[in-house]
Amino acid sequence: MILPRTTILIILLPFFFLGWIDCSQAANTVSLGVSVTVTSKNQCKFNTKNAALAFGDIDTFDSVDVQATASLRFICIGKDNPATFLITQDDGLYESGLNAPNMIHTVQAGVFLPYELSLSPLSGSVPKNAEQTLTVTGTVRSANYRSAMIGDYSDTVTISIFP
Repeated sequence: MILPRTTILIILLPFFFLGWIDCSQAANTVSLGVSVTVTSKNQCKFNTKNAALAFGDIDTFDSVDVQATASLRFICIGKDNPATFLITQDDGLYESGLNAPNMIHTVQAGVFLPYELSLSPLSGSVPKNAEQTLTVTGTVRSANYRSAMIGDYSDTVTISIFP
């Protein structure tokens, strides 16, 4: 219920003046948590359910960086045209820090192979109802694999699209 303006002033003024009456006491504070969920009338979703970055066989005697790419298809539907999207990824299950994904040796526990991951585009505006392509590129640097333990390595990365 919305109170009339004069009623609000009558209620607020006594608290205002009480604060001025006793200034000798220390201030008492309270923390207030604030949150909001912003919803969108648009929705973007991946049409590709699973994909793989297959680096293939890497020879430890090579001195070139090895790259692999995968293409994911997505579409944005809803009210707005064009629709705006944002894509994020979690750096995989074995990340050692921000933007530092690692593959883990599939047999030898605790043995990792660093790699780099890039997504393009990360955000943008696209026509609604028009399928788009996200390109995922992975790179294993020669400096990292030249001293790597021989064997198979793997990781799982979760890629999300908003809204």
